[in-house]
Amino acid sequence: MMKFLINIKQTILAASLIISGLAHSQVGINTASPTKILDVNGDMRVRTLTTVSAPNVAYVITTDTNGNLYRSTPLDAMYSTGIYVKSTSVNNWNNIKVGGKGTTFDFTGRAAIGGGVDFTFSVFYDYGSGFSAVGTPVSQSGSSITVSGTSSTSFTVALTVSGTTYNFVYSVTDPNTSSTGLANISVTNTASIGVTGSFVSLYHS
Repeated sequence: MMKFLINIKQTILAASLIISGLAHSQVGINTASPTKILDVNGDMRVRTLTTVSAPNVAYVITTDTNGNLYRSTPLDAMYSTGIYVKSTSVNNWNNIKVGGKGTTFDFTGRAAIGGGVDFTFSVFYDYGSGFSAVGTPVSQSGSSITVSGTSSTSFTVALTVSGTTYNFVYSVTDPNTSSTGLANISVTNTASIGVTGSFVSLYHS
């Protein structure tokens, strides 16, 4: 009986060591060189997924270009498409999708003037020719806004607050220089005022 118990303990110990070793190793399916704890080289299928409805959707599953899985908020996933782009830092927006014929940029944001001035505008980018205002720009009560084109790769937003006009020059990199057709936008102004917000790119390929 004692010998039997010792054998059981040895078996359990051996199994525990094997499981512990597997827990700290990398497992590959259809690959001999896994790069993650679980590395699947091929298609995946999940037969049953629980439905989660708003407002309980906290995260969505996303991938990078290499197929690595990550969790992301729905907004961050949306703002990473190149069509919806939020400010990556103050006065900067990166990887905005631009078509080969024409693109409308809709912007909603805020300038750090006083407690902050909210505004929105739309411009049409005629590929290779320049910018023109679309519709009527709108700014927070107590201020006014105008939009004008300045060159083939920039336009100016003028915000007037309490009698003082601040000119914000939006400069767009030429997507001709990018194989992906993505452009970057940056804002400069003489008063070093920060602008944050989001662009929506409605483009025509």
